[in-house]
Amino acid sequence: MMTICCSCNRHRRCANCVCVKNMRKCSNCVPQKLGNCRNCTNETENVIIGLSTDKNNHTTIANDPQEEGSQSVSELVDVLPPYKSPNTENFKWGEKDAAEFYRDLDVAYREVVQWRRNIFMVPLGKIGEQFIQELSSLYHSYGNSDARETVALTAVITMPTLLLQKPHRKSTISEHVQVLARRIEEWKKGNLCLL
Repeated sequence: MMTICCSCNRHRRCANCVCVKNMRKCSNCVPQKLGNCRNCTNETENVIIGLSTDKNNHTTIANDPQEEGSQSVSELVDVLPPYKSPNTENFKWGEKDAAEFYRDLDVAYREVVQWRRNIFMVPLGKIGEQFIQELSSLYHSYGNSDARETVALTAVITMPTLLLQKPHRKSTISEHVQVLARRIEEWKKGNLCLL
């Protein structure tokens, strides 16, 4: 009787077993006997990827580490599209240029993440719609690679905590609306230190 090559039972398919990790095909396992083994068919030759280094320290990726004629990593990198670095200096946020706003936003973010969560619900009406519109424009900037893309996600994380912070413990909804209206105007001007 042949020894079982891996500990896969009838419910598993040898997708992440000892044989796969050691980059060898299953020889005698329960899923193979049931016809469910993914590591004993020819289809898995393309799934198992090995890295090898030749005598010149060139790393190659091969379907089988012993296979000749495999592509080097540098050849595969040539196939990738060129990286477009984000341009951080091409937008103004209210009265501030990009570098100054990003510096203020970074300071605000580092402070806000330490705060205890004490925010009110977004009020209904015109002010609530302005808040949602500003938040969605930041998401839009990030998704469409606008000029504000580099600061958009940090602003999305920071904005609700800065703008929706309760003015005091027993504040009312009408106070929330007034505070949010003032804070949205300061946010649009880029005056984050006044929030």
